[in-house]
Amino acid sequence: MGEVQQHIHPVYSLVKAEPVLYSRYFATYRKNVWFRPSWKHVQQMMADADDCYWIMSGGIRIAGISISENTLGSLFVIPPFGFSQPIAAYLKKYILENITGITRIHAYNVLPEHMAAFAAEGFKPEQSRKCMIRPTADTHNPLLVDQFKCEQPEPDELVQLSRLMMDAYRNCIDDRDSEAFTQDILYYFENNSIDILLDASSTIVDQQSNEIVGWGSYQEMN
Repeated sequence: MGEVQQHIHPVYSLVKAEPVLYSRYFATYRKNVWFRPSWKHVQQMMADADDCYWIMSGGIRIAGISISENTLGSLFVIPPFGFSQPIAAYLKKYILENITGITRIHAYNVLPEHMAAFAAEGFKPEQSRKCMIRPTADTHNPLLVDQFKCEQPEPDELVQLSRLMMDAYRNCIDDRDSEAFTQDILYYFENNSIDILLDASSTIVDQQSNEIVGWGSYQEMN
């Protein structure tokens, strides 16, 4: 390991984190907002990260955060501590003082409970895409069973899926061109090859026309 870097403030300081230890804290205290299937999967997200810092107060770890150039991300707080405006002010000041040419600071993956502290320091919310997830249950609607069927999506359905997404998101916040949706779908097929993800994805097909009328993912949660 290299020399531990410290950036000291009268109340707070930043200390460069060792990735493995940081990833364990991240997996334990960061909300699993992307519904990773296990603690181990969440830990693996940060196991090789080199931009992670501890937020310290009085020599005690109170939080962790990723910092890269003008970007703050994936903040988590270690109980019993909380995130407040003074901490947000310190993080903003740190970036402005240590990175030249900064005119705009981005904070991503901000949890709802942390937004007020960032907002108090002048951060403005931006439009972003959302995922809606709920625990699933079997449905027994004979009309749906007779009219539609569920199938696993296939790469050769790329054109149909792209057209479906264009129609679904037209004139709304996620309205984009065909190429953007095509790249998203290609990314899905290239990066979702394990069974647990493939089994959690379905296309909804009209049995009369054989047209794909819906596409989504689900995962049962216990």
